Amino acid sequence: NGGADEPSASFRRLTVRGSYDHSREILMGPRGPPPGALASTGPGSGRSSGGMSSSPQGYFVVTPLRVVGVGGGNGNGVVEDRTTILVNRGW
Repeated sequence: NGGADEPSASFRRLTVRGSYDHSREILMGPRGPPPGALASTGPGSGRSSGGMSSSPQGYFVVTPLRVVGVGGGNGNGVVEDRTTILVNRGW
């Protein structure tokens, strides 16, 4: 295993069931927007002529997910119950 075509275990698509633990949610930032998040012109461009400041800031929302069951997209990913996964829910 570990060939060039095999995805890393850290970046493998899984199907997960569980519940978010919002009491342990964290905000990471302030940070600039992800690449491609701002329009090149207009109110959402982040430019001074738009509606936002010249350096828009935001936060990534990271929420723990308490796993109840999980399986890999091709059937080989197995994670035991009681595992917690950190989910970056966006900027």
